[in-house]
Amino acid sequence: MVMKVCYKHQHLRNYLLLGISFLLMGGWRILASFDQIVSYLWLLLAAISLTHYFYSRKKAYITIKQGYLYKNLLFSPKLLLTDIKRIRKFAGDYILMTEKAQLTIDTQIIDEDSLEELECVLAQLDLEPS
Repeated sequence: MVMKVCYKHQHLRNYLLLGISFLLMGGWRILASFDQIVSYLWLLLAAISLTHYFYSRKKAYITIKQGYLYKNLLFSPKLLLTDIKRIRKFAGDYILMTEKAQLTIDTQIIDEDSLEELECVLAQLDLEPS
């Protein structure tokens, strides 16, 4: 079973708008013959923002698969659900802790339906949030 915890549409839309804005700024600076280096930096920022948008849209924020919880970021640890010893709720975020690692889940950027599913999975672990 694979469960995906998706981003809010507003969060994804913000990255798309940011990428388009950077793209327009870089294109305008190139066409208006401004400093070429700065113009290409705007285009680089556009590429990064748009890549983040498309990656985040294709992948979910969190994937739970085969008993592991993955946060789909570059350098994020994967946690075995049975290894989670403690769940701490702080400022609306969940902090999942094992013996060796911890993973913070930002609930402000999670879709409401996905958040309910995630809370059900965390409740099945039978650990009390602290």
